Amino acid sequence: MYAIVAPAIQGQFDSATLPQIKKSIELLGFEKVYEVALGADAVAWEEQAELAEKMEAGVPMTTSCCPAFVNLAKMHFPQIYENNMSTVVSPMMALARKLKKDHPDHGVIFIGPCLAKKQEAMESFTAVDYVLTFEEVAAMMIAKHINPAEVEAKEEDYPSIFGRNFAQGGGVGKAVAQVAKEKAMAAPVGVYADGCMECKKQLTLMKFGKFTGNILEGMACPGGCIAGPAVIEPPMVAKGRMAKENIGNQKTIEESVESFDFTGVPMHRK
Repeated sequence: MYAIVAPAIQGQFDSATLPQIKKSIELLGFEKVYEVALGADAVAWEEQAELAEKMEAGVPMTTSCCPAFVNLAKMHFPQIYENNMSTVVSPMMALARKLKKDHPDHGVIFIGPCLAKKQEAMESFTAVDYVLTFEEVAAMMIAKHINPAEVEAKEEDYPSIFGRNFAQGGGVGKAVAQVAKEKAMAAPVGVYADGCMECKKQLTLMKFGKFTGNILEGMACPGGCIAGPAVIEPPMVAKGRMAKENIGNQKTIEESVESFDFTGVPMHRK
């Protein structure tokens, strides 16, 4: 079994660093733990290419990494879902597909702050076997007497700060804009919808041709994934710890994508 951890896990276990958290999860019995932020970098790279085509056609696009936002659009704005929503899979699904392609004999478990991911893992296009929340994993650590802050661990290959910041509201749009910058292409105008009410408002504007940006980032949880229903720490506490630990991370999204090759991995729902 491989464990893949959501970017929002950074800063969730007191003073434990991300390498310590990953090692602690490994001690529960997983063969290896991967950051879903690696998949986020690949998603941002792919989504920018899709957005560039939309911008050329004068059509706005929405992100597709928040399953609750995707469901909202699918149920209440079906035309937007079909015509404007990015077809790129979520970072969770992208990384799971990558691991299943390289290691078809392994299972993949996603660990995150989100209950909607449990539903996403049951979609017909899934590559994820199970979903656990931060709360559930914390309970497992307590049962095994594992204290992440006391575990010895070292930093291994890591994603860009833009991939890690998918956990925070507005981070997805910023990552897509960063890809455009790295490719020396026109920067998109992004709009961030914080929470379901704002998502519905912006989707309604898009439906009637009043949307003012090129890309709409929708997050069902106000504040993003760090404010998900199964987080352990208050969002602002986790956000501060993430910022502190990510100081010095200068890796570009292109460098991240090159170091963790997604060539041959299907990146779209359709």
